[in-house]
Amino acid sequence: MSLTIMPEEHCTDRHLLSDVETALIAANLRGIRKATVRLLGDDAQLEEAIISACLALDVSVRTERLGGMAPFPHRRFSFRYIDDTAIVTVSPAGTLMG
Repeated sequence: MSLTIMPEEHCTDRHLLSDVETALIAANLRGIRKATVRLLGDDAQLEEAIISACLALDVSVRTERLGGMAPFPHRRFSFRYIDDTAIVTVSPAGTLMG
């Protein structure tokens, strides 16, 4: 399932992210206007928190939920960039590394 959310559709539920996680997301999305957030698993609250953090940065968000992937990521957040879009893979069980 995929969903695109624009910054004007702002949500404010960022409570599941620590200040360090929020800062990591902000640093890695600096200058980015579009992001595809690929969330491993089915944590709707975490997904909402990440979307909120992106929208607060004026980044439009497209989401994808993944049942799994190989190799399984060890980092909580992985960032990849294609043109003006960031692809953020979120592994809820992963270790926070910046």
